[in-house]
Amino acid sequence: MPQTCQALARLHGVRVTVLPVGADGRLDPATLAAALRDSEATLVSVMAADNETGVLQPIRELAALAHRHGALFHCDAAQATGKIPLDVAALGVDLLTVVGHKMYAPKGIGALCIRSGVELEPVVCGGGQEHGLRASTENVATGTNSSPPHPTSPPPPAPPTTAAPTPHPPYSRQWESSSHGR
Repeated sequence: MPQTCQALARLHGVRVTVLPVGADGRLDPATLAAALRDSEATLVSVMAADNETGVLQPIRELAALAHRHGALFHCDAAQATGKIPLDVAALGVDLLTVVGHKMYAPKGIGALCIRSGVELEPVVCGGGQEHGLRASTENVATGTNSSPPHPTSPPPPAPPTTAAPTPHPPYSRQWESSSHGR
């Protein structure tokens, strides 16, 4: 059982069911349907492509099946990214993860695509980064900030001015023009 599932079971009492695959390495939709009929599953998680065999799972069919039983569907697309077309909307998944090192990005970088309307709880509480889903310091090394400012964050400081200070008071229209580039 994957470590994340073990942790969910141990820490939160989540019941985890691991389903077998067939001789061809694929999850039979009938196996998933039977498991969903006999449970109160809220999430189904399936790898799009197996990292050892390359077997591709029928993600669109499995996602539709999970939805019919009221469960969200997560697709781990780490091995599939860049190798097969991945259209999140066409797959019908609620959540899709990719990892950066499969696309020549540094290790430790990943992305989670979240269908509009799916609400998640933060893993680590305490910050407004990533729409309130992650605490810690924002990665500013890239020069971009992917998150909108938190609603309670103070406004960012004005950019520094290169113009020489003028004798006008700091809140005059002339000062605002030179310091904000208006």
